[in-house]
Amino acid sequence: LQAGLVIYRSIGDQYSKARALYRLGDWARDKQKWEEAVDFYRQAMDLWDRIGLQSLSQEIIQPRLNEALEKKS
Repeated sequence: LQAGLVIYRSIGDQYSKARALYRLGDWARDKQKWEEAVDFYRQAMDLWDRIGLQSLSQEIIQPRLNEALEKKS
């Protein structure tokens, strides 16, 4: 995933970059690294929101972010 993230950054593919970030958030969540998960999810949401995919961001990432924020506290 991190290698893919580097590639997506280099070619400017914001959709795939956000997708890689939220999958990294899932990885961090699975490892119970809540702060990392929150950071990855927020980055992914920001990217999708900027390219007009707010509904996708809300549907896919927001529930994951909410869970990570709850566990982090």
